[in-house]
Amino acid sequence: MNVSRDMIDRHLKKLEKAGYMRVVKKSLGRGRGVQTFRFFSDTKITDFQFEIMLQGLEDSLQKLSTV
Repeated sequence: MNVSRDMIDRHLKKLEKAGYMRVVKKSLGRGRGVQTFRFFSDTKITDFQFEIMLQGLEDSLQKLSTV
């Protein structure tokens, strides 16, 4: 497809700046790295919507850690 990583990163930043994407980085523990979660929407993401998304992420991660 001839699309560079720089081009993708540039466009993701544009989506984030415009309010259509939010990014959350979660630590996997000391020395285990960081995982990035991106939330996209076709409408701008409000703070209220983002809080609901974060709660869903926390719930999902909690379920995974107990398995």
